[in-house]
Amino acid sequence: AVSRFGLKQLSAEQRLNELTQSTDPLLRAFAIHRLAVMGSDAMKAVILQNMEYPHVLVQESAVWAIAYGIEQEDVRPLLQSQLNSSFASVRSYAGRLLEEID
Repeated sequence: AVSRFGLKQLSAEQRLNELTQSTDPLLRAFAIHRLAVMGSDAMKAVILQNMEYPHVLVQESAVWAIAYGIEQEDVRPLLQSQLNSSFASVRSYAGRLLEEID
């Protein structure tokens, strides 16, 4: 892979963390979702880096990861911050998840 594509060998978590910085919103959203499913230790940092990314799919993935991929004590304040998103679907999704945890 190094000689053909210029890619060095990384663990799945390292590669996914790299993809959370991609300029491609689909790759970014996928990586956020997979890291949350894996239970990555870096999940909160990844969420914070992507909560205001200017693409609805990335922000929706961050909201999903907030609800299902981080420590419970962090969920409410992070979801509440997404109620101010510029995307209506993100605001709605965050609001529904907040109702579920009440």
